[in-house]
Amino acid sequence: MNDPWDDFTFVTFEVHKLRHTHSNRLGVLYTGMSMIREAIHDDRFLEEQLLAASGVAVDFYNTATSWQSLWETVAIVDQLPPTFRGVVIVGVAPCRVSPSREWLARLLEHPQLAITSEAFNQEVRIAGFEPPKSTGVYVIDHARFFAARRKWAFRLLSGPLIYNRHRYTDQCPWSETHWQEAQDRVAVWMQGVDENGEANLAILSRAVKRLQARGIRVVLSESSLNPRAALMCGPRYDMYSARMTRFAKAHNVPYWNTNRDAKLTEADFHDWVHVSDPAAQRRHQQALVTGLRPILIELNEGPDV
Repeated sequence: MNDPWDDFTFVTFEVHKLRHTHSNRLGVLYTGMSMIREAIHDDRFLEEQLLAASGVAVDFYNTATSWQSLWETVAIVDQLPPTFRGVVIVGVAPCRVSPSREWLARLLEHPQLAITSEAFNQEVRIAGFEPPKSTGVYVIDHARFFAARRKWAFRLLSGPLIYNRHRYTDQCPWSETHWQEAQDRVAVWMQGVDENGEANLAILSRAVKRLQARGIRVVLSESSLNPRAALMCGPRYDMYSARMTRFAKAHNVPYWNTNRDAKLTEADFHDWVHVSDPAAQRRHQQALVTGLRPILIELNEGPDV
C-alpha cells in the first residue's frame, strides 16, 4: 500500500483472495464508494450480528473504495467464484450514476484496481473504447497500478502497513467555507445524473442481470448522504430517488434507504457523504442486518446451500 488509507490495494488483495475462496457459508459482498465504506463500523462484528439475527453463518466482504466507478464494481463482482452463494449489496448514489464516459475512460490510463475482468472489458467496448491489451502476465498487464506504488520496496525493510478504513472517524465536521465550496460540486452531480444517468444505469443493469443469472441476490443500498447535502441537491434528488426506485422494481431487487433506516443526521457526518460518528456507523450496520436477515434465512433454507 502507498499509505494506510490505500483502499485500492487493500481491496485488490481482498478481491483476489475472494476469487480463490471456496466457502460453504453464505457470503455478503458489499461494494460501492467511500461513503458506504465509512458507514460500516466493523466487518467481523457485522458477521456476528448477522449470525445472531438470522442463525446463519456469513462471510462478509467489504470491497468499497474511494470514488469507485460502476466499471470497477463490474470488475469486482466479476471475480466472485463459481461456488459463491449469497447477496451482493451495491451502494448507489447520484455521484455513481453521474460520471461521463470520458471520466470513466481515465481508468484505462490510471487504473485504481489491479483486476482482470472480461465484464469490465465488455463495458469499455460498449462505451466506445478499446480495453487494455493483455499479455496474460499479471504484473505486466497491471504495470500502471504497480508503477504508482513504488514505495512497496521499502516495506521489505519497514514491514507492512496496517490498513485504516475509517479515515474520517471523529474528524471535525466541515466548516461553512467547505459547504459553500461544495455547492458547485453537488450541482455537477445532479446535472450528470440527467446527462449520463441512462448510460450508467445500463451498466448497473447488465451487472445485476449477470449476478441474477448465477442465482445471486442483489440489493441496491442508497449510500450515506448528509441531509444538508440532500437539501443542496434540491428537487432533483427526489427525481433521482424515484428513478432508482423504478430501476429496482424493473429488476426485481430491493432498494434500501439506510440513511432513513439508520436515522442519520447532519451531526453524524464529517462532510457531505462520510459518516464519522461510530454510533451512527453502528446504527447503519444494524439497518443492514435488519434488511439482510430475511434474505439470509430464505437462502439458507434453499436447495443450493
